[in-house]
Amino acid sequence: MLSGVEKLNKAVSSTLGAKGRHVIIQQGNQYAVTKDGVTVAHNFELNDPVENAAASIVRDAAARTAREAGDGTTTSTVISHSLISQAMKLISSGANPMDLKRGMEKAGEDFSEYIDKMSIPIKDTEDILNIATISANNDPKIGLMIADIFNKVGKSGAVRLEETGMNETVVDIIDGCQITGGMLSPNFITNQTKRIVDYSDVSVFITDKKFDNAFSELIPVLVASEQFNKPLAIICGGMEGETLGTLVINKIKKQFRVVAIQAPEFGDNRMEILDDLAAITGATVMSESRGFHIDKITADQFGAADRIICSDKMTTVIGRLGSKEKIESRIESIKQQQEDDTQGNQTWRLSKRMASLTSGIGIIYVGGNSDAEMKESYYRLEDALAATRAALDEGYLLGGGIAYMNASNVLKQSNLRFYRDDEKSGYNIMINSLLSPIKTISENCGLNGDIVIDSVIKNRTLYSNENIGYNALTDKYGDMLTMGIIDPSKVVKAAVKNAISVAGMIITTNCTIVNEVKK
Repeated sequence: MLSGVEKLNKAVSSTLGAKGRHVIIQQGNQYAVTKDGVTVAHNFELNDPVENAAASIVRDAAARTAREAGDGTTTSTVISHSLISQAMKLISSGANPMDLKRGMEKAGEDFSEYIDKMSIPIKDTEDILNIATISANNDPKIGLMIADIFNKVGKSGAVRLEETGMNETVVDIIDGCQITGGMLSPNFITNQTKRIVDYSDVSVFITDKKFDNAFSELIPVLVASEQFNKPLAIICGGMEGETLGTLVINKIKKQFRVVAIQAPEFGDNRMEILDDLAAITGATVMSESRGFHIDKITADQFGAADRIICSDKMTTVIGRLGSKEKIESRIESIKQQQEDDTQGNQTWRLSKRMASLTSGIGIIYVGGNSDAEMKESYYRLEDALAATRAALDEGYLLGGGIAYMNASNVLKQSNLRFYRDDEKSGYNIMINSLLSPIKTISENCGLNGDIVIDSVIKNRTLYSNENIGYNALTDKYGDMLTMGIIDPSKVVKAAVKNAISVAGMIITTNCTIVNEVKK
């Protein structure tokens, strides 16, 4: 199992840092070249079933990091490998794997607390530029593109990627909004490759009601929508049981173009967002608490959108077909709430709602001279975009592996008491593993990681500056913030959390069951 993890780490870790290498991947009869760690991990397979099982578990944990924070796949793999390899050595000498796991988990909790304390909020476009550039493997063109698009749609604005057959990548801003609520069943999917629902010229029905009884409750909506002869998007408080099952059957067997979408948030916050959507689409929020009964729905209570795209977690509504007066009224309402929010508790939520009503959606149309080039650009843009969103959510830290190194030093100074020696060993494994990102970055530059760490410490002492680190791009030591080398806090935490999770699973595994390969 350790051999499988080592082979995965060797392939993925080679891409880490400003001087990380490219990897050639065979895809059918073609070959793709990438410097994106998540793409390397996604395409990694081993012939030995036990080796492949271990590599797959680590790969899945790294992919989970990408899903949660949008980046950090390579770092998660590097830390996982370090944790597992150190733990295996101790286990072979008699250490208890369960106690090692508990020690690593305690170190992970202390690590997260430290990261939250040290996180710096995004202040300006320059911070966004630095985050996006680093996440795109130090591609300044991608960094500028993402910084520019967020400058146009606002920090809380919506941005999405689209593949295109053009030779170049271009940016466009269109009217629309995005909500954190996705399709209520994968059976609604219309594009199996991208795992999304994608309809154009759509009728929109909005309600806070949860459909959990008989399908007959929904029939008035379906009957009223037939006159439009368009795809139907049902944004509701939830749908399950007979209603959801029957709707799915209608979609599959009768080719009924429909998707049920989960309304975001809860309570008053949900109603406010639904009211925003109603203004944008021209719909009426069919809420019984407001005297609107679904069995009496009329055509003028439906809204419309130029296009609706749904994933399992997110819905993009393109087009603002509602009245300008109602949209302006919602904007004024949000402005009043912002003035009343003197403590700043609702700042992020209100700014996101404002962006939905005013800024539109930024779309990056990804192109290339070949399909392979387009895919490679798409993956790097996807990483950079997600990392930027993560930084906007939770702030950023010193990059280049320095945040992990600083956390390692803080954890080393903790005076925790452990009931068992092996728990302390697990804690110390985590302390050592937090140095693996900076060591890997250094080794990809042809340097010794331990020597680089010693040089960082000496320079900090010399200049009395704790922000000093190693710039792999310029081969110089300096203030990481001044040099713009920063990482999203959300990515850093997700990488470590998932590395600990997968390491704990592997070191406590005592048996592997695989299918026999018939010759």
